[in-house]
Amino acid sequence: MSYRDNVARLSIPKGIRENDLVRAKDRLHEWLSKLALDKPNLFVPESNGALTGQEITLIGRQYHLRFIPVRANRITGRRKDGVITVEAPDEFLSDRTQVSDAVPRLINKIFAYDMDQRVRDINQRTINANIGRVSLKSVVSRWGSCTHENNIMISNRLLLAPTEILDHVIIHELAHTVHRDHSRQFWRVVAQYDSHMKEHNAWLKLHGHTLKY
Repeated sequence: MSYRDNVARLSIPKGIRENDLVRAKDRLHEWLSKLALDKPNLFVPESNGALTGQEITLIGRQYHLRFIPVRANRITGRRKDGVITVEAPDEFLSDRTQVSDAVPRLINKIFAYDMDQRVRDINQRTINANIGRVSLKSVVSRWGSCTHENNIMISNRLLLAPTEILDHVIIHELAHTVHRDHSRQFWRVVAQYDSHMKEHNAWLKLHGHTLKY
């Protein structure tokens, strides 16, 4: 049994007897009830994504979203004077799934330099490691990563977070240039440069599911 994104799933063998099915459903109900008590934040109503309105806040700054239909079969995005403009075919703009999939990738390109500079600036003021590439990616399985070559990846969902949360994750990944694991020594490094580490971790656990496009 599992629960994710407001959906509960129960795996049962083929040909299960009706009595066993009833018991399995009862166990699922009991498990969900306990889960709701332990982690009530998992059972909040699903919120709209950041691309559904006319305004979007990225790295602490509010931008106006402008979608312009074009005849050409292309999708482009740009940022200027507090406006993020996306040009795409009308049939694309009317498809919510396509918009929520493609536009974050455009945002990765638009904010790539901003993120590169932010990571390098924080690195210079804190750990001062010899880091490699810095990238923004549309990933939902993790908030960031640090490779053995010290390449830093940050999830573009963190662009939607308060800047102190974004910087917390950046420090977390930079700390992996010193300790590759999550040992006590690793967390000491994070806490050394993020005095509110526990609060920031708690914020992500409680509100991380709301960071979506």
